[in-house]
Amino acid sequence: RRAILYPQDWLIVYEIDHLIFTWRLYNNLADFEKLRLDQVNNPKGCKFGKWVTAQTDPRITNSPAFRQAVKYHDEIHAHAVDCWNAKKDGNRAEALRHFQLAYAAYPQFVEGLHGIRKAIAATGDTRESNLEEF
Repeated sequence: RRAILYPQDWLIVYEIDHLIFTWRLYNNLADFEKLRLDQVNNPKGCKFGKWVTAQTDPRITNSPAFRQAVKYHDEIHAHAVDCWNAKKDGNRAEALRHFQLAYAAYPQFVEGLHGIRKAIAATGDTRESNLEEF
């Protein structure tokens, strides 16, 4: 059988994806891995950014939760770029400061995602995958 992911499921994927993103940013700072700038500097190119661009339903795009998620998502990526650049320049204190700002934006992003889940449910789309079937 093939798993189908619905919008409600994808929002959980975006949440986890950006948690991993922030920790990869820390791993880069701590020299556990080496990220390239193009891995952090394109908020419209990540899964959530692509999803945002594709949204056309004003019941979703006009919701405060949607605006909140986009704002904090963009902040995460902006601080990731600043963190990456500060690390490249050898300024670990500034890199750590920007990592902390990216990490602090993450819960606000998640709050927005949870609100988007509610906004989507309010349109009547409450479908979620039943992964227990697989």
